[in-house]
Amino acid sequence: MAGIAFMKKTMALFLALGMLVAVALAEGASSGTVTLKITAVGDCTFCGEAGSKSNKRFLQCMEENGYDYFFKNVRDLFQADDLTIVNLEGPLTTAEKPKKHGYVFKADPACVQILTGSSVELCNLANNHSMDYGAAGLKQTAEVLAENGIGYCGFTEAWNAELKGVKVTAMGFTKWDHTVEQVTEAVAAARQGCDLLIVNLHWGWERQHQQCHEQVEMGHAAIDAGADLVIGTHPHVYQGIEKYKGKYIVYSLGNFCFAGNANPDDKRCLIFQQTFSFNPGMGIAQANILDAGINIIPASISSVEDKNDFAPTVLPVEAGAALLKEVAGCSTNFSMSDTLWMKGNYLEENGLIEKEES
Repeated sequence: MAGIAFMKKTMALFLALGMLVAVALAEGASSGTVTLKITAVGDCTFCGEAGSKSNKRFLQCMEENGYDYFFKNVRDLFQADDLTIVNLEGPLTTAEKPKKHGYVFKADPACVQILTGSSVELCNLANNHSMDYGAAGLKQTAEVLAENGIGYCGFTEAWNAELKGVKVTAMGFTKWDHTVEQVTEAVAAARQGCDLLIVNLHWGWERQHQQCHEQVEMGHAAIDAGADLVIGTHPHVYQGIEKYKGKYIVYSLGNFCFAGNANPDDKRCLIFQQTFSFNPGMGIAQANILDAGINIIPASISSVEDKNDFAPTVLPVEAGAALLKEVAGCSTNFSMSDTLWMKGNYLEENGLIEKEES
């Protein structure tokens, strides 16, 4: 009886949001199409400040459990997609002298094994910590990633790859290093040579759940210039989602595997997934891209509540439903009831919407 009462309570929560009204589930790809599933997560910092409590505990976790410990609870998600993107916030370098004051992050290059062991294919480096050890630290980070088969993008570097015959480009920008005009120009130029264009934007105010005007302006500009998906990071907490001209802007995913804080007040974060469908015979054209559904997975940066154990974990249904309600409250031009959801999405798998018959 307790289980039935709990499910009724959770269902009522989603009914209040209108999440169970006319929810569309993505149909399987039609004959002749190719689908790509993208997974995006937020800030990954494999170190804290030198000498800090969080840094000591992260290093102890690594020594006791190995590199595969950190993504053990989300590895299956990453392995089941075509492209996993993380925001790598902090260089992988042996450089000794930091080039800035304040919070400074640096991880041993061997920490790349956290990524390689869990099917992470791409790192965004456009953030305010990539240059903590100067150009030399950023250069070594790029070299370490490339040597281990992991792509990177950010600042002046775009990532280009062909996945299942689809030409994919990813770019990264920060609000401090790029103007709206510069982002617009770069995105428009990249649009000419790819089927799918993903733009990472590091922006916004820290610890603020509501996106600011500057984020909206730059996000819209990126879509107007040709981006198919905009992924936001920096605030260290989740923010809302917007569907703008048929494309998604995820304003902030929050932290993910974050050694920069031993016990954040709010450990919740988001994992965002989107499946795109293409007809390879149509060639490069924005009209060739079809949204084949999204998945918003509520998560926590820790598998325990009383501290940060650096092991991101998908939230159980009651906590997850509450987080999704808050995300909906921060969102604009986005209705969960009118959203096309991927098959096997979090809502469906947890009984919050009816499973579609196959």
